[in-house]
Order: sequence, then structure tokens, then C-alpha cells
Amino acid sequence: MDIKEEFVQALFDKSVKEKVSQMFQSNFDFNGHKDRIPIDLFDISFRLFKATSAYVNFEFLVRSPNNRYFQAVGFFDKDLNIYILNEYAEAFQKLKAAGQIAGSSKLLDKKINAVIAAFSMPTINLALQSLSEFKEIGWQTEFRDGIMIPATMRFDKHYECNGLTCELLFSDQGYPQFYLDNKHQLDGAIGAYIPGEGDRLSIHPTVEYKDLFDKLSKLSLLTAFKTP
Repeated sequence: MDIKEEFVQALFDKSVKEKVSQMFQSNFDFNGHKDRIPIDLFDISFRLFKATSAYVNFEFLVRSPNNRYFQAVGFFDKDLNIYILNEYAEAFQKLKAAGQIAGSSKLLDKKINAVIAAFSMPTINLALQSLSEFKEIGWQTEFRDGIMIPATMRFDKHYECNGLTCELLFSDQGYPQFYLDNKHQLDGAIGAYIPGEGDRLSIHPTVEYKDLFDKLSKLSLLTAFKTP
């Protein structure tokens, strides 16, 4: 069983649902906290975090050289329905087919999963990398095997996030924008990462995704804005 399958098994553990139910009670308190509780399963440390009065996230702590943040595997509503992020959907389906987990999950739609990817910490780190490369090299044109590579393409990033093939494409305005790969059939930019003063980054959803961005931000599902 790989790590994602362990995360999904933990999400569906009976003890997790019991604790979520407790967190929706008005008198819930854990060591002075009314919005969080730690859980250890499969020798992994998770936590439940009550993002709003109607939703509780099941999260784990991500540690990297530059960042520490909590990332959700899925979340619960007041009826204890489970919603699972796209990154873990394949592991869920595999375990469900093998009879290793009981119960069902609601999968999030493509736009929701795309916004979660666009405003994730991995995406922000890559955007900062692109901007750092641009600051060093600028608009210089490059030739590879005698073929001219347009300046902006030198800073493009292609990667996977939240189970989706993603692209950070560098614009003529001097900053990267987030798209899904064409195979996902979701056209248009979803977010932009504009350099500010010093090393600060101004993060913006496009107009089409602003309402969804605000909703997911309130649900604490966008790791670019999460801290331990």
C-alpha cells in the first residue's frame, strides 16, 4: 500500500468520522481548541481542522526546506459526507474496488480541483522560481540546436499538482499564469502570480474563478495561504 492509499484509508477510518461528529457539537473543545484535533493513524500524524461551521478538513503536515503547511486529503460536511481531493481519487477508487474501505466519497469537479492546484504551495514555489529566473536572465532569446526559443517559453513550467497536469506559462507582461494542460479541456488562465516589492508575490485568480477562489480559501483548501 502506497502513502496515498494510507492517507485515504485514514480518511475513512471509523474513528475519524466519530471525531468529526464531535467537532460539529457546539460544546466541542480539545485542549482549549474548538477548531482542531490531532489524529495518529498508520504511524502518520494527521489533524482535523474545522475550517467553517459547516466543514471539517482531514489534513497532514507537509514539510519542505522552504515551507511548512497543512494539506487536505478530503473534508466532511455536517451530514458526515466525505469529499476527496483529486490527488487521492485514484487511490480511493482502487481501495474501494478491492473492498478495503467502506462508504462512499463525493468527488470534486474539475474547476474546483484546478483552483486548488493553482493556489497550492507547490505552484507558488514554481512561480517564484520562474520569476527568479526571469530576474536573472530577462528577455534574452535562446537558441537550442539552431532553433530560436521565445524568451517567455524559457520560464514556463510543466508539472503535476492535485493529480492534474498543470502549466505555468510566462506572459509577455513578465509574470507566470496558471493553466491546465489542454488534455483536461479547461481553457483559459486560472491564476496569475505578479511580483511585488522585494520577494513578495501578489497572487490573483482570474475573474472567472474569483468566486470559487474565495469559497475554497474560506474552506482552507488553498495551501498557498495555509500555515501550521
